[in-house]
Amino acid sequence: RAGSGKEFFLKTEFYKVAEREGIALIFPDGFNRSWVDGRNLKVDDLSLDDKDFIINLTKDFCFKNNLMEKDRFLFGYSNGGFMTQKIAFEETDFFRAYASIVSTISSNLSKKNPIVAQNILFMNGTEDPVVPFLGGEVTGGKGKILSSANAVKIWKQKNLCTKSESNFLKDKFNDGVQIKKTDFLDCKSIKKIRIFEMIGAGHGWPGKIESELSKSFGRFSEEISANEEIFEFFMNTRDPKK
Repeated sequence: RAGSGKEFFLKTEFYKVAEREGIALIFPDGFNRSWVDGRNLKVDDLSLDDKDFIINLTKDFCFKNNLMEKDRFLFGYSNGGFMTQKIAFEETDFFRAYASIVSTISSNLSKKNPIVAQNILFMNGTEDPVVPFLGGEVTGGKGKILSSANAVKIWKQKNLCTKSESNFLKDKFNDGVQIKKTDFLDCKSIKKIRIFEMIGAGHGWPGKIESELSKSFGRFSEEISANEEIFEFFMNTRDPKK
């Protein structure tokens, strides 16, 4: 929200991974610099179908570039992360895996059940001043959301996962942030769920320091790279034949 595809492209620097690994990226613009992600805000134009827009844009891009038989993945940050969850809930198999960064699931969306099990990655800061880790209201009256734990619980139930394994990653910097990584295991759906709890972190893109936003976005950290973790998770879900 309030951003653009170009700004997200520059903010994440995901193009560095794309150049290294030979993957294609699409950074679309939302109408009026936002996505209608299911929170049903007063500022949303509910006549817009951003899910179909994103899917059809991707189909068109893949067709024109002879990529129709390749695996596709979706990731988003904040408003884009909520949009990612909306598509994960409502789609079947167009995207192979989804990553939502500093976002959970809107309360409206949680009243439904996901259509199918999905590969899901979350990264959330426990001290996020915009999207509360424990759920509630997004800052500025931007809709009610589930806690990070309850968002994961929905996918744990849908994916039929019975176990989890957590560990704290090596604390590389003295920056007040520690990372807890949890994988959900023995999932009968054979779909993967992973969450990074960024203890002490705020609303930033993991791996980037943006000091000019620190007052309103909380603590930034380089303890993990969202780019590398997203890429690794996506690649571990892909069809090796493609």
